[in-house]
Amino acid sequence: MSHMSSRASLLVRSLRHRVGAGVVVALVALLGAGVVTLWPRGVAAMEAEVVGARVGTSTDLARDLTVRTSSWAFDEAEASGLEGTMQRVLGPAQAYLLALRDAIPEPARRLVGEPQVRLSDATDPLAQVADGPGSDVRFPELVRVAAPGFLERVRLVEGRVPSDAVPRPGEPTETLVSADGAARLGWDVGEVRGATLSDGGYTLVGTYEVLDPSDGYWLHTPAGAGPAVLEDLDRGVTVRVLGIVDPEVLAMTAARPVLDAWFPVSGEGVADPTTVAAQLRAAAASASADLGGVRFSTGMPDLLDGVVADVATSRTLASFALAGPLAALALALGVGTQGLVARRREDAALARARGASGLQVRGLAALQTWCVALPAAALGAAAAAALGSGVGPGAPGDLLGAVLVGTAPGLLAAALVAPPRASVARTRIVRALRVTGAVVLVVAAAVVTVLALVGRLPSDDPLVVALPALLAAATAVLVVALVRPLLGLLVAAARRRPGPGALVGLARAARGRPGVVAGILALVVGTGVVVQATALLTTVRAGAADGAWQATGADLRLSGPRMTPELVAQVEAVDGVRLAVAAEVVTPADLRRGASGANVELLAVDTARRARRDAAGYRHALPDGLTTADGPVPVVVSTSVRADTGGALPDGTTLQVDGLRLPVVEAASRDVVAGLGRGSRWILADTGALAAHGLTRSAPAVLLVDVEDSLDVAAVTALGDRLAEIVGTGDVRSFAPVRDARLADPTVAWLVRGVLVGAGVAVLAVLAALVAALAAAAPVRRRTLATLRSVGASTRDVRAAVAAELTGWVVLGVVVGAALGLGLTLVAVGVVDLPTFLAAREVPPRVDLLALGVVVGAVAAAVAAATFLTVRGGDHRARDAALLAEEEG
Repeated sequence: MSHMSSRASLLVRSLRHRVGAGVVVALVALLGAGVVTLWPRGVAAMEAEVVGARVGTSTDLARDLTVRTSSWAFDEAEASGLEGTMQRVLGPAQAYLLALRDAIPEPARRLVGEPQVRLSDATDPLAQVADGPGSDVRFPELVRVAAPGFLERVRLVEGRVPSDAVPRPGEPTETLVSADGAARLGWDVGEVRGATLSDGGYTLVGTYEVLDPSDGYWLHTPAGAGPAVLEDLDRGVTVRVLGIVDPEVLAMTAARPVLDAWFPVSGEGVADPTTVAAQLRAAAASASADLGGVRFSTGMPDLLDGVVADVATSRTLASFALAGPLAALALALGVGTQGLVARRREDAALARARGASGLQVRGLAALQTWCVALPAAALGAAAAAALGSGVGPGAPGDLLGAVLVGTAPGLLAAALVAPPRASVARTRIVRALRVTGAVVLVVAAAVVTVLALVGRLPSDDPLVVALPALLAAATAVLVVALVRPLLGLLVAAARRRPGPGALVGLARAARGRPGVVAGILALVVGTGVVVQATALLTTVRAGAADGAWQATGADLRLSGPRMTPELVAQVEAVDGVRLAVAAEVVTPADLRRGASGANVELLAVDTARRARRDAAGYRHALPDGLTTADGPVPVVVSTSVRADTGGALPDGTTLQVDGLRLPVVEAASRDVVAGLGRGSRWILADTGALAAHGLTRSAPAVLLVDVEDSLDVAAVTALGDRLAEIVGTGDVRSFAPVRDARLADPTVAWLVRGVLVGAGVAVLAVLAALVAALAAAAPVRRRTLATLRSVGASTRDVRAAVAAELTGWVVLGVVVGAALGLGLTLVAVGVVDLPTFLAAREVPPRVDLLALGVVVGAVAAAVAAATFLTVRGGDHRARDAALLAEEEG
């Protein structure tokens, strides 16, 4: 009992007198537990926001389950809520749809709303009005409809609803029409209007107006909320109205009955997109036999598949962003724990002197470390849980990472406590295991990297997710193995310089003491994480800008039916417009190569004017010589067309369009023509060259407008609205809003947040590791400097020794770290499908040298500050030992 109480008192005194030794471990445990607790919530919140953004912006027509059939067979059944003729005619269909919805499993079931059904007949042309209201309508049309729930969504304006009396041959059919439709046709209540399919025509017995025009029901009911008006300059005006009739009358007199049915599908609360997509696909296919072989259709599964792909890409990118901070935290935790064990070596010696076994000594070291790490980890997890309440809901599994962060330092401390004497054989075994593990790690990182880059591993594979951590660990192993030979070269060079300062400093660094190695590793990881974050953010922003430019092709892109040269000149006369280029996408066009041919898009562009725009510094410039009118028409072909031909277009290639056969010759090949190419198979030619061969178009459909550089985004948007009025179009796209919208997309926005937060965490962790490493090496460094002073070295030599030692490993760490960061960026760009993610043709890795220089400078400044503060600190080991000795006495 006395031995146990003595060891307990030793533990208490050690914790009280060596509080400073555990500060680094406590801070890193606090930070690490907070990160691993908060990160899953952030990923879950990102996924929920992506699903909400994608599904929430989709239309009801894109999500709903819909079907149209002219052949159906339902068992006799009654549907609740229907009465009379509606029950007899459409009750079986409604009951069948209700049973179909009930068969859909959760979670898709709660997204599917009440079924809707509508019975309709073929469009029936009405008699024209000779004069008065409605006389300007050349083609008045009526579609007879019977639908449960229709009358509950409208309000009678005048008259009554149609009766269920079946008209005799030659008698008019009673119908109910929207008030706006009746007014447009000049049709008064009580008036009979002749028709083509109905022998007796139709009697208008009432008019209605809808209660809620925004109800998704009207998207599935064409001309239900109001008349459908089509104005054609050649054919005249067509007005189609919906005519509500009794369902039994419709069933007995319909010429070509059609059944429309749909289920509203909600876009809110989709927690499992993959499962919901599969369940909706199964539900769409389940009713085929009862609907005459016709299946339900819905765009919701494809929409959710796109969401899943975006989320998978975001997760992979998040893993790349998280790998660096985790490596930095693990390094800082390891260095801090190593320093803590070293500072408490006297405690272990005292415990052994009192008869403690090796297991008890290790247990004491673990317990001492847990007393520091576990409370810090618990505090970090609690703080993250409190902060994370605004990010997203948590799960019990989120605390597992915090538990690991809190317990790992204690286990590491127990492993680091060396026994009093280690046998030579055991030392050799440990060394062999370390070498074998290092080789396996490096080889595994290389193999996984190659497999990921060649596409043998999907981006969401666990090995790919762990790849950044593997590369960081492999780099650390190589640094530890090569640090002494590399610094040895610098030592050899320093021997030829006068003065002992540089030689002593570099020799200390080359000896590879734990403090030096840990400092190099900290710099490698920290610099690598920050460089990767800088390069990855630059690549994502540049990719979003490239995708926006490929979509717009200019500051403003307008499309419309008529863009004549006169209109182009009028646009260029507007203040703020620098240049306008008219173009047209001509289809169909047939590219003939001997007996074979292929359909392509012909992009007809005024290349001379576009060259002026390209000369202003824009991307995707076109080659010269496209305006040549003699001989074959010079064209630019897409890379897809070139791949089909196996190289350049062969001699004798022709382009057949509008009945003309034009000889063409390839001038160049491009991946994309910004603002014009809608597909991957296109050919671009100059409008003047085409006109010289007889192909002329009077109304180019696209106008690319460049504006003055002095205009801001708001001014460009206002200018676009003004130009839209001049051109007479509502289709206007502006480069800056398109780019900003892509950067504001939840996937990109969360990626940017994660990268920035991860880089900040990594920097803090690396600074902690640097402080711990420098503190561990400070006593030996001071003894070395004291020795230099004792042999008569000058202050300059002493400073040179410190500068040489620090420069040796700082330069090595920063250089290797920058290479690691750039390598991780290349791997991320090669593994992740960024073009699809950013809606761009291609997204090459980009590095902003200015930002990179600022980052490296900031890292160097942080290292200098940490080094200065650490070197100035005193060695507290002697003071702590003296205090313990006093209490022992």
